[in-house]
Amino acid sequence: MTRNRGEDPGFLGQRWDRFKQLAANRDISDKRDIRAYLLTPREEFVTKQNLGRAYEHHYLDIGYGQTITDPHLVARMTNSMDVQAGDKVLEIGTGSGYESAYLSNLTDKVWSIEIMKPLAERTRRLYDSLIERGYTEFKAITTKHADGYYGWESEAPFDKVIVTCAIDHIPPQLLQQLNPNGIMLIPVGPPGDRHVLKIAKQQAANGTGDQQARAVTHPLGCSAMCPLGDRRSSSAVPLAARSTDPAVNRQLAVDTKIGGGVNRFSGVSVNAILTFACGQKTSVAKLKLS
Repeated sequence: MTRNRGEDPGFLGQRWDRFKQLAANRDISDKRDIRAYLLTPREEFVTKQNLGRAYEHHYLDIGYGQTITDPHLVARMTNSMDVQAGDKVLEIGTGSGYESAYLSNLTDKVWSIEIMKPLAERTRRLYDSLIERGYTEFKAITTKHADGYYGWESEAPFDKVIVTCAIDHIPPQLLQQLNPNGIMLIPVGPPGDRHVLKIAKQQAANGTGDQQARAVTHPLGCSAMCPLGDRRSSSAVPLAARSTDPAVNRQLAVDTKIGGGVNRFSGVSVNAILTFACGQKTSVAKLKLS
């Protein structure tokens, strides 16, 4: 990579050292994800003042009141999605551009939305300059400036959706734009008590869209905070999973990981209780499915 792309050997060493920590912490395990991580130059997506901290286990300021997520959470969330070659992936919250760059080493179909216009434009310019330098995989990334709360209807449906912006509920539009058997990763909850939820949208035997949710047990202090807007109307109740189709017969199966154990609650419907955990701390939230 030093020869073909002119990468700094010092940063390559830091990337490898962080990879060893990611592997030891089991934040990354799949061979394709490992390759994607090692091919993605995180140092290109941080600000100049944070260049020396690019591979630290910290969130770093990127301007506009936003941060680049720490490498452990990026790796764990991406690894959890199990992105396959050819999957259509939607990212909500382009931010620094690092996540979509990482994803472009897993699939050639990546769409990313950023609500802050100056940041969206800066990151697009960065992608274009890196493509000129030989990172041709970034040609797979299509970006736009918009409110990611509504997803990208004209390009839907998607096989995977990753939300890098914390919110207090699950946007219904994102669920609707997710393919059957698709997966969404989204940080949900109030500041200081956020949890990353993994939602699997499954096709029932009768052709309806059942949904399955489980918590990814990783403490989430502060994700890359791109605003999704204030959308707290009656159509978006906390942790809402609404459908515009009243004929949809939905059930919720919840997998909750607590200390390595898995508990399943199947056949739960309206006003289902979703119990989720981060480490040893457990909280309860209500999912209104009607």
